[in-house]
Parts: sequence; C-alpha cells; structure tokens
Amino acid sequence: LIGGLVGGSGEELSFIEFPFGSAEIGAGEIAKLKTLAEALAKRPMLRLEIKGKADAERDLLALAEQNLVNQLKLAKLQEAGGKSQSEDVEGVALSDDDYSRLIVQTYIETFGEDPKVLLQSSAEVSAADEGKPSGEARSASPQEQTRGVGGRVLDAGQGLVDNVQGLLGLRSKTSIESRAVVRELGRSSGSLDILVERAKQRLVENMAVEEIELRRLAQERANRVKGYLIDHGEISNDRIYLLDAEVGPVSDGAALRIDLALAG
Repeated sequence: LIGGLVGGSGEELSFIEFPFGSAEIGAGEIAKLKTLAEALAKRPMLRLEIKGKADAERDLLALAEQNLVNQLKLAKLQEAGGKSQSEDVEGVALSDDDYSRLIVQTYIETFGEDPKVLLQSSAEVSAADEGKPSGEARSASPQEQTRGVGGRVLDAGQGLVDNVQGLLGLRSKTSIESRAVVRELGRSSGSLDILVERAKQRLVENMAVEEIELRRLAQERANRVKGYLIDHGEISNDRIYLLDAEVGPVSDGAALRIDLALAG
C-alpha cells in the first residue's frame, strides 16, 4: 500500500483529485505528489500504476458548460469580424453583459422561441399547453428531436463550428432580439439573471459532448500526474504505468479522484 511508504495510513496518497471537467492539478494535490515522489525515490524497485478516470455525469456536465462558453466566445469573435474557428476563442473575454446577451441570443437560435417563456412557472407552462388544441403543445425543436442518447454523442468541437456557421444567416436578427430582451428585463428586478441561468441550463442540457472527450479527459489526468512525477519528482518513465482509463459513474464527491497504486 502507498501508505506504507510514508507511515500512517497514507490514504490521501492513493488518489489525486481534479475539478470536474479539468485536468489541472491543484496546489494541494501537487504537495501530495511531491511527498509521493520523495518516497518512491527511496524505493527504486517499486513501480506506480495510475488509472485515469472521468465521471459520465459530472464531467460531462462540466464539459458541456465549457463548450457552451466557447460557443459564446466564438459568437463574440464573429461579431467583431474575427476568425470563426473554435481554437481561436481561448483569448476572448466575456463581460457580464456579453454573457447575458449571448446566452439569450444562442437560446433563440437554438430553440427558436421567446426566451421570456423561461420566466413562466411550470404550472403556467402546463396550463398554456393544456389550453391548446391537441397536438399544438410546444414541439421539440429540430435540434432537440435529433439528440437523444445517440444524438448527444457527437463531435462537439466540429459540431460547434458547424452549428455557428449554419446560424450566420440568423445572427443579425437574433442579435437584435437578444439585445431587446436584455434591455427590457434589465437587472434591477433580477428577472434577467433568472432568465439567463435557466437559458444556460437548457443550453447545457442540449449541448453535445462526445464520449471520446470524456475518455481523453480521463487519460489526460493520468498523463498530468505521470508528467509531474517524471519532470519534477525525477522518477524514471519506466517506473510509471498508465492503466486503461475508466469512464462511468466513478464519483460521488465534490471532485474527481484518479487512483494510484504500487506494483512490485
């Protein structure tokens, strides 16, 4: 057991935690890796096995939110006449006003409905649908109809670019509509904040995330740990083995843990 390397239970050295949707190693986890590297350096016959993981629900949600933010940044970049490639958005900053307006704009483009419907209570929406003739309740948009479990497993990176390019003809109209909604609601009553949060939630639920993205995230987490131990802990590459990454319901906590284990 890893705990035997440092005395005591050493349980905290048997895993490294990551924020959901991220492969960045936090300061607290780096301190653990330094301790582990020192212990391994004293026992050159031991090897370390690292198993990368990603949670199919929490990491997926975090990645979907990241994809949505990238879509908003891409829209802002296009407004300014910039390039329309997803890799160009990293340096784009979104102000609070940009975020609110572009969330509303993206909602209109995606679902084709007045976003102010999100301010209605569930009871009001149900009552409105029941008052319509049979078959006239709000139907799913084409995007929603084609999703489902299989439809959600799409290439999110290319899908982001294709989706935005396909919407360029609507951009001017929806930009005007979104600005009008933001001006109408303002921030004094809190209605805009509520609408933006609900619109974001629905857009995130509709955002495509491919399973391969989760698998890459799981593997990248393991690679980051291995890289730190090699580059900063001076542990030789042949003493660190990466096991097959795992994607599934692997976390029930506030962070994602990947496993570390010793091998003789």
